Amino acid sequence: MRPIRNTLGVLPAVLLALTSCEPRDGRPDVQERPLLSLDFEQPARGMEVPAALTTAQAHSGKSSLRLDVAAHQNKAVYRTELGRLCAHRPRRFILGAWVWVPAFGDDASLVVSIDSAGKTPPAWQHTVYLSDIGPFGTWKHVRQAFDLPAQLSFKSQLTISFAGASPANGPAYADDLQLAELW
Repeated sequence: MRPIRNTLGVLPAVLLALTSCEPRDGRPDVQERPLLSLDFEQPARGMEVPAALTTAQAHSGKSSLRLDVAAHQNKAVYRTELGRLCAHRPRRFILGAWVWVPAFGDDASLVVSIDSAGKTPPAWQHTVYLSDIGPFGTWKHVRQAFDLPAQLSFKSQLTISFAGASPANGPAYADDLQLAELW
């Protein structure tokens, strides 16, 4: 029994030493690499100029996207092949935008989908709900990271679209869309 007691006294010291080690020794930290930035002022490569462009509200500049169910449900804003954005297979993206949502309960959302060879429905889809957290009636930044499936190819189509808000509270607006890769 005596040798076990001596070993138990050393165990906390060993655990403390192990927790102070760098888990990524010799490897660079994960970094965010910007892939896309749309302010809706000037068309960018892959941007589909939507009819929902408006000057009624804007976070920066003069234009933003009007998100309402009646006129602009599930309209694509940006579409491109993954191979045009990344020289390698991406694993994790971060999507952000400035949004103006009138009230809690609006159904406005930002949708990222990836189609494999034009198949319907999309091979993968992620929805960022814009009205889950306040404040409401003012511009707020929403940002969400998500993992991508392993079966993607460079020919897979990335589509970013907005789903409109409930007409009861009026339209929501989106501006300054950003897409980045964590690598």
